[in-house]
Amino acid sequence: MERALQSVINQKYTKWECSVLNDDPLDRHPSKIVKRICDTRIKMFKPEMKRGPACAFNQAFRIKGYKFGALLEDDNWWEPEFLIEMLKELKKNPDVKVAVGNETIWKEQSNGEWIKTNKKIWKEKKNIKYYVTPIDACGSAKICNSSTVWRYELSAEYVTPENIPVDVTEHFRERVLPQPFLLVRKPLVNYAETVETNRDKTGIIWGEYQILLIGTCFASIKKEHRIAFARALLHFLKDKNGPRSTSLLMTGLIISEARSLLTKANWIQKIRFAISILANPKKTVYFLTIKTRKKEHWNFLLKSPFNLQLEKIYSCNIFKRKRLSCSVYKLIKSKYLKTKPRCF
Repeated sequence: MERALQSVINQKYTKWECSVLNDDPLDRHPSKIVKRICDTRIKMFKPEMKRGPACAFNQAFRIKGYKFGALLEDDNWWEPEFLIEMLKELKKNPDVKVAVGNETIWKEQSNGEWIKTNKKIWKEKKNIKYYVTPIDACGSAKICNSSTVWRYELSAEYVTPENIPVDVTEHFRERVLPQPFLLVRKPLVNYAETVETNRDKTGIIWGEYQILLIGTCFASIKKEHRIAFARALLHFLKDKNGPRSTSLLMTGLIISEARSLLTKANWIQKIRFAISILANPKKTVYFLTIKTRKKEHWNFLLKSPFNLQLEKIYSCNIFKRKRLSCSVYKLIKSKYLKTKPRCF
């Protein structure tokens, strides 16, 4: 936490205020750090109480009286130019409500040392206005908590369910943020992969929320468009026979609206999927009740601004071909969505 706070203090843009939210009221360490730093711009957020990550993140979007907001998780840290560069880009693009900076990944070692991997979160070559495509929304997210800066005018609408796991806070947030996002290619944030983490290590939480994220995309489009959408997803997977294809097929098995994912998969994907089920049948049985157990989260995604706009893409006749060529996909992902945002 101290490294994160020091990175805020080191910002070249100095007209900021910082609220430190302590999610463990029994831990007095954060209060001691704030007191020792003794910077009048930094204050403890009151009351100090156990909220959970999603609820804690939501508080940042509910604060009133400011023009811009940003969120920094305690493990990560900003480069000194972060705020000044992000605000400059937002001011240059008054039509954009949210800007997302790139991040450099650091890995913590068991001995406490940190290794800079020089890997980035994404590989855009220039700043772009980015529209999330239905294919991208099926299990992935472009935004990053610690590198997102937003205009406060509509921020109260950007909150997510308070009880979602930290693993998918960015995925849910992406469904409610106004598009396009401005992606700032310069890596101005350092993302820490820590040895100890609150994220799920079993794969169960990640697996069930992948089903929700993918399944709600299928549920938000008309039945006649689902086969073409399934073919597009299966065809354009980077790792056609890897874990993500297993998530798609599991969604096809569990969610009736996404059944075409199961029927249109190739035999290699089906065999791999069958092996994964046989290796852990209890997990599959547990996933069968996902829509009942996570009804609140399923409904939130279905009613999100992103999902409510999905059918507009398909009404433009793009997905009515039986098979999608690479050129058609590129049209969907780049030129079409960038030049005709009304259809989104």
